[in-house]
Amino acid sequence: MAKKRKSEASGSGKLKQTTIAFTKKSEHTAAAGGVAPQKQPNPPATAAAAIPSTAAASPAVAPAAAAPKLVAATLLFEEFQVIPLLEPGAAHQLENHADAYKSAWADKCAARGAAACKRGSGDKLGKTDLDGSGIQFIESCKTTLQQAFRRGVGLQRKVLDVLVLMLRNDMVHEHPQISRQAYSLLSSYLQRYPAVSLAQNEEGRPVVVTSMQRLPQFSSADPSDRLKHTANFWSSLEDNRRSFTCDYLLTADIEVSGSNYKLATGGTEEHRLDRRKQLRTPFDLLLCLFKEAADSDTHNWDGDLLMLHYLLTVLSQDLRCRLTVFDAYAEEASRNDAIQKKRKTLLENSLLWRICEDALVGPDTKLELMRVVMQLVSTAGSAALEALDCSDGSAAGSGNQQLDLPALKGPGDVEMASAAAACIFTKQQLGALAARFLRMQLELFGAVEAVGAFHCTSRSRSTGLNLRMQLDQQMLLCFWGKEAVCVNDELSRTFLRCLPPRDRMRLLGLLVAQTFQSTYKEWLDMHTRLPELKRAAHLLQHGGEAEGFLDVNMLQAVQSITKDRSRAIKVYRNINLLSFVVASIALTLHALAANGPGETLLSEGSPVLGGGSVADLCSELHTALKGLVDRSSEQGLLLGDQSKLELVHAQMALTALAH
Repeated sequence: MAKKRKSEASGSGKLKQTTIAFTKKSEHTAAAGGVAPQKQPNPPATAAAAIPSTAAASPAVAPAAAAPKLVAATLLFEEFQVIPLLEPGAAHQLENHADAYKSAWADKCAARGAAACKRGSGDKLGKTDLDGSGIQFIESCKTTLQQAFRRGVGLQRKVLDVLVLMLRNDMVHEHPQISRQAYSLLSSYLQRYPAVSLAQNEEGRPVVVTSMQRLPQFSSADPSDRLKHTANFWSSLEDNRRSFTCDYLLTADIEVSGSNYKLATGGTEEHRLDRRKQLRTPFDLLLCLFKEAADSDTHNWDGDLLMLHYLLTVLSQDLRCRLTVFDAYAEEASRNDAIQKKRKTLLENSLLWRICEDALVGPDTKLELMRVVMQLVSTAGSAALEALDCSDGSAAGSGNQQLDLPALKGPGDVEMASAAAACIFTKQQLGALAARFLRMQLELFGAVEAVGAFHCTSRSRSTGLNLRMQLDQQMLLCFWGKEAVCVNDELSRTFLRCLPPRDRMRLLGLLVAQTFQSTYKEWLDMHTRLPELKRAAHLLQHGGEAEGFLDVNMLQAVQSITKDRSRAIKVYRNINLLSFVVASIALTLHALAANGPGETLLSEGSPVLGGGSVADLCSELHTALKGLVDRSSEQGLLLGDQSKLELVHAQMALTALAH
């Protein structure tokens, strides 16, 4: 996107800052630090001219007809804060320890070859003291980091690379505390220099601030060189050029990667690198880490799980800030297409968007990750919900939470050895991490769908594929059917409870619409009576060009069940599955009503219910619940105890809504 830039005058003793006004999209993402070279813009207009909706009238302000153009040209959504680096002399010893650790890692992995490493078995094939090198680096990094924080400066990228390498090296180390100390240092650095934060502009409106290590230079022929200068480790995962991160950390097997590093730095002209475990994209890395989380019952993947937690913290940090700015300009965007487009572009520049929409990430890979995520969420139990209910709304163990770890003393430290067998994450916490990642995707793509970016006639059109609807398709495949991850009602209930109420209602509505579309094709009368349900099924099947956020008409969804209850029982395979669907809709309706201020649920023609009436929906749900009980008694259908209990809860929820 084209951008305008202004910098502090040279010679200033303060940190330089670069502010950017998004005017239109280009091929490079500004959130990674890119600033297109342009002429210096004219001085900004007054606050009154910049934001007519909030500023007082003034004779100097341009006429009202020109105001929208002026806003689009001057309104700032994102700034860049430059973090100076610690001078080379002060970090010389730390960099030497970093090189020594990488060398020890390569030697140990090369000696072990491809053999699996079991903690406590000892290094029988080599005598490299990897743990000793790690302890030296950790202690040196602590001292240097304290100096850097006092001076307000950052560390070189190679230092962060080695800290991440220590996380992934957990299975190579003899003692787990080295990786955990590396995680603590990474978390401290991220807390002091967040990848993305919020600030206020001159009008008091929120602005996204992205940290960088130095001002990008655009004299290079390759604009992607800017990625090397961002202050956060994650951005290097997007750099497809050769780098230590992409060549040796973006891998499914850190030992094979260490052997490759040994070959690459051995000075030989020809060496055969094993690239079979190499991952192509950051999305593939997330899939690998989530698979290890699902396998944590039988293997100790503590280092990679800490890596997963760290990466999700960065993604959440970036998305939360962008959504705050996105929401702050909702009123102006409703009257100004240029601002609406800039809001959409701000979200498209998020780390999560760029990672999920990498051209190398195919639909099968996305579906595979969805299966693993839903497996973690559904098997975590109700305790996963409690882990989500922390103060910042994210999973347990947020980026601000530091691990209470014993101090490093040496490889023979008793405290370190006694902690070797303990897994740092519980099953519930891993489920909460997976739910956190899924919620971030739903919120991001749902917000973009809401501004009409997936509709063919929208001026803010983003892409030909509705990415939010793609998530619905993936969830339905894993939630319902022969190949579902949720193989029983209990797993399905757990998964539904982890979704926000509006997304839960949408998924249930699309489930009914999909079933309706495939079952009642020949019933033209039903299609005529339920046009909104037919439309939702069409959008789901074809990837959906929704004009806004799609809320299924839930009144018509329930009517498709009550019109012919006998056939509905056959369609949903048995009465227990049908009662699960109906009761879930009633309980979700109650959850929406109790969701707090800001919901327009109780208004007539509620958009959250696809335009249906709350009173009519409650009445139809009462009819459906009564019909299920009557049908069970008349035909002797076996209604399970759990289904009976759920029907009672649903009836109580509807009664509470009536009052």
